[in-house]
Amino acid sequence: MKLSLMLVIMLMSVQVASAEIAVIAHPDLTLQKLDKPQVKRLFLGKTKVLSGVRRIELVDQPENSGIRDYFYKQVAKKNAAQLQAYWAKRIFSGKGVPPAVLNDSAAVLAWVKKTKGGVGYIDAGVVDPGVKILYRFK
Repeated sequence: MKLSLMLVIMLMSVQVASAEIAVIAHPDLTLQKLDKPQVKRLFLGKTKVLSGVRRIELVDQPENSGIRDYFYKQVAKKNAAQLQAYWAKRIFSGKGVPPAVLNDSAAVLAWVKKTKGGVGYIDAGVVDPGVKILYRFK
């Protein structure tokens, strides 16, 4: 039983690793595009303002999810343990708190669609016309 569970987890990781990720925003956000350094600064809490946009609210995927692990490895070069340590240090020093966490890409998509200033990341395969794509990578 353990072997089959490990196989399923490995297959899910491979699927996420081969999937395209999209950083999405509420359609009313005035930003049109982000680059990788901007995405990194946003999701690591180093900036809350980009190109004159005053209100950006971020949302994250659940800890230990394949998409979250892949996103932070690609964008910030941090694994789950490094990310956890990073946020612990920022919280302790009063420099910020991590983005709110939702259950999955469907929840992130729904939240971003209804939240002005909302920004999150999802599997690009579930993007719909109700959001704006700011950054995309594989």
